[in-house]
Amino acid sequence: MPTSSRFDPERSARLDAFLSSLFALPEGDRSAYARQHFAFIDEVTPFDVLGLRRFQNADAARVEAIREEAGKLVHLLRRGLVRHPWNRTIHPALVALRKENGDVTAAVLALAPLFAKLKDPQVRTALAARIRAFSTLERKFRKAELLLHPALDVHLPSPIPLKVLWALHDDIRAVVRTLAEALEAAVVDQDRLAVLVGRFHYDITGLVEKEELILYPAAADLLSIDAWDALGAEMPGFGFAFGADPVLVAAPLKTIRPMPGIFQSRTGRLDFDQLALVLGALPLELTFIDEQDVTRYYNDTRDKIFARTSQIIDRPVMNCHPEKVVKSVERMLAAFKAGTSSKAEMWIDLHGRFVHIVYVALRDAAGTYRGTLEIIQDATHLRSLEGTNQELTY
Repeated sequence: MPTSSRFDPERSARLDAFLSSLFALPEGDRSAYARQHFAFIDEVTPFDVLGLRRFQNADAARVEAIREEAGKLVHLLRRGLVRHPWNRTIHPALVALRKENGDVTAAVLALAPLFAKLKDPQVRTALAARIRAFSTLERKFRKAELLLHPALDVHLPSPIPLKVLWALHDDIRAVVRTLAEALEAAVVDQDRLAVLVGRFHYDITGLVEKEELILYPAAADLLSIDAWDALGAEMPGFGFAFGADPVLVAAPLKTIRPMPGIFQSRTGRLDFDQLALVLGALPLELTFIDEQDVTRYYNDTRDKIFARTSQIIDRPVMNCHPEKVVKSVERMLAAFKAGTSSKAEMWIDLHGRFVHIVYVALRDAAGTYRGTLEIIQDATHLRSLEGTNQELTY
């Protein structure tokens, strides 16, 4: 449930009733009806929109319907949304997100001269390359989907507005790919090209508008400074569309309060039964040796590639290998401990199975070597896969 008094159910109910009456009219009559209600529209806030009853308990089909009408809805309510006062500089992270939106908008508008010359083959070739460069939008989308949306989710009456935005991300991903392919086609369908260009422009600028008029004003009000600090710490790891490239960022520090019988980390918590089930279900064989080269753990998987027993626990790892490979293992561990390497891999054909083996040095936040994880995977099935299959198989 939302934690802010900004959400007024009565206001959202009135807005819902207005929109239901509006959309029930023939499209040609809607503008006149909206003009008759400008006084009402001028008072609409982002919170009224996010609190709409039509967002409550919506299924996948309803999300699709809302996505289709989202652009019209924002256009109709724009008078009120642009008047809503909000703090655009409440945190550098928000400033960076808004700058990114400005860069994206500028990149779209810069294509206008090329869009006007679609019949020129050379222009189409140049434009296809420019359109493919919009794959950088993935940086923007992932920041929203993995950082901002989860932070906002707990404050909203419904997660549906965020699901609609995610669906719009997918629309843009698709139109960027499809438009580039259409521009590069040997036989060009000019009518289809014009439709795709319109969709490209409408979808991207429409997403920016929805963020600037609804999402970001709400986030500025609902998120604490600590929440913005956490977002700002992780955002550089994703990079920015038409801006800074991703950079390696340290994992954000998070206070973890020990709980008996619970494994906790910055990414969540599991009880030890759940942890054992998770580790046992992995399609990987894991073995951990500590900084003293002593075997401390292995996961018990159903389909074993190499036999392992509890007798190896607390034994020096060198005693668990034949003499002919001990020198190789010693060299690898020495490199891990010295910091000259952090990963080693090999692969073998084992009775018709393609087996991939990776060794990873584990280091704590201070960079101190804490041990090595051996990861073994039967990749035979993975190597046989081809093409794309987006339907789950059982």
